[in-house]
Amino acid sequence: MPGILHPGSTGVIYCSDRAMANGFSYADCHAWSNLGQGAPEVGPIPGAPERPSSFRMPEDSLEYAPTTGVKGQRPFVVWNYKCVLITRLIS
Repeated sequence: MPGILHPGSTGVIYCSDRAMANGFSYADCHAWSNLGQGAPEVGPIPGAPERPSSFRMPEDSLEYAPTTGVKGQRPFVVWNYKCVLITRLIS
């Protein structure tokens, strides 16, 4: 479809495929570490500080940004678009 670029391989399937290409198998999965996506460790870690079980957020922080954007962030958005555009023009 014009205007829509395929993102390529991403996510768990891509990571699993790359790991298997580098020797991973479920038979010896205990010898590997998942440093990316996946279910996080939820149990306590011996000698580590206690993990927080909750955090408070002010109610006003849950609002949407204005439809015109946040003025202080506009220069960063413009810079990002310029970088993307220049990268596409060069390649």
